[in-house]
Amino acid sequence: MKLPAYLEKEAQVQLLPGQTLFCPAPGYFRLCFTAYGRDKVAQAVERIGAALNKLG
Repeated sequence: MKLPAYLEKEAQVQLLPGQTLFCPAPGYFRLCFTAYGRDKVAQAVERIGAALNKLG
């Protein structure tokens, strides 16, 4: 659960662990975006990418 905590702090995006949504395999996450417009979702995905790039 370190990755979602890191992304919440670094990218200011909350991801749901896949297991909470019946995904049997660990390592999957879900980004819920139905309440936001296209621009906000694109910005969130860009912030996630930038935060992951910082990890190396």
